[in-house]
Amino acid sequence: MKLFVIGATGRTGEEIVQQALARGHHVTAFVRSPEAVTLRHERLGVLEGNVTDEEQLSEAMQNHDAVVSALGPRRVFKPSSLLHDSALATIHAMQPSGVRIGLSVLSCEIICAIRLPWKKSCNIAVSIGRSLVLRVSHRNNT
Repeated sequence: MKLFVIGATGRTGEEIVQQALARGHHVTAFVRSPEAVTLRHERLGVLEGNVTDEEQLSEAMQNHDAVVSALGPRRVFKPSSLLHDSALATIHAMQPSGVRIGLSVLSCEIICAIRLPWKKSCNIAVSIGRSLVLRVSHRNNT
């Protein structure tokens, strides 16, 4: 499978890239700062881009089977529209590029850090891998 990973330089994104490569997948890391990608692997490609630019995303995700977004806030309490804007751009870019599978993953540490009422469920997630799948969408382009 050929995976397109957004947010590959964060802790969750790095883990996704490493696990995908370990399972034999090809990975393209779509990042703001290519120099921040320290992992080198024959099945890893790195593309620089803007996650809110629909056209860049669409061109970059051509010939991929799935998109995995591991974007998260750099500062938990700093207001930002980055996650919203990048999610919209990603969804809109998927259709013309032919990608039909999209995952969005958020680190459990971020959820627990803001002290939400379901913190106990985070403890379970932490013990099984430190991340929660928040949304899985299968795009049907018919």
